[in-house]
Amino acid sequence: MLLRRAALALACLLLAGIRLAAQNLEIQFFNVGQGDAVLITSPEGRRVLIDAGPSRSYVHDQLRALGVDTLDLAVASHNHSDHIGGMEAVLRGRHVRFYLDNGLPHTTATYQRTIAAVAAGGTQYLRATARTIALGASARLRVLPPPGVAGEQNDNSVGLLLEYGTFRALFTGDSETGELAYWLARDSIPRVSVVKVAHHGSWNGTSAAWAERVRP
Repeated sequence: MLLRRAALALACLLLAGIRLAAQNLEIQFFNVGQGDAVLITSPEGRRVLIDAGPSRSYVHDQLRALGVDTLDLAVASHNHSDHIGGMEAVLRGRHVRFYLDNGLPHTTATYQRTIAAVAAGGTQYLRATARTIALGASARLRVLPPPGVAGEQNDNSVGLLLEYGTFRALFTGDSETGELAYWLARDSIPRVSVVKVAHHGSWNGTSAAWAERVRP
């Protein structure tokens, strides 16, 4: 009986080791229509949500269906409603440890509800300064701060560079050519594997210099 229990315990440990070894970085893009919402899950299980689409409930419902009851970080690339329309429900529907946005208040009720939900949930607010956020031991996010152009949301989007070994993915919200040029001049933008196109693929959401630098 003792040997059988020992064998069973060893088998459980081996199976657990196999599952852990098989874990990978995951990036899930939610089909929110006109808007953005991306969930990143690191091999260690750290979860980051970038934007929450225009619907007040869709992303919340998708996260619930996936069994996501905790987010280590929620990021609003900027404060337009097609990016934070669902953020209030996300914040109120689960534990969110940190919240980061571009630091530029907006006049909409959507923004006001979102900021109220950050405060109500005890979520720690982070400023979009140049920083690196570890997502466990194997993946990290580098924050690309916005230029701080007065009265502008799109061209003050928060940029995020996700790094996992030699894999890199770049998310730039609704940044336009002005902000892309700002990052090219001030930040070490590397070649990447994946670029989430800026500003929903609009003509002013990329440039020849940007494409040449990132070469996804």
